[in-house]
Amino acid sequence: MAASKGDKWSIYLIEAENGSLYTGITTDPERRFSEHRGQKKGAKFFRSSAFRAVRMRVDGFARSEALKIEYRLKRLPRAEKIEMIATATRSKLRALLKERGPRKKKEPSP
Repeated sequence: MAASKGDKWSIYLIEAENGSLYTGITTDPERRFSEHRGQKKGAKFFRSSAFRAVRMRVDGFARSEALKIEYRLKRLPRAEKIEMIATATRSKLRALLKERGPRKKKEPSP
């Protein structure tokens, strides 16, 4: 699939100093990473633990697609996120869209 004019969104995973992983999307990764490193426009996530390093960045998505993939990534268990960091490609991230249902375990109903 060739990148079109609308395929300008990037999906990324950032590791915080406490080891937590943050997932996000942006059209300007360098600007967004700078914001996360301490500017007021950065995510609240980084107020509790500082930005350590970008662990994954994959470019070339349409906005709608990036939002859907971001949602699926956020629901993956930590071990699967770490595996994704090592092997992420556009096609592998797009494959998340074909999977059904949430990945997190649901709490039993009382």
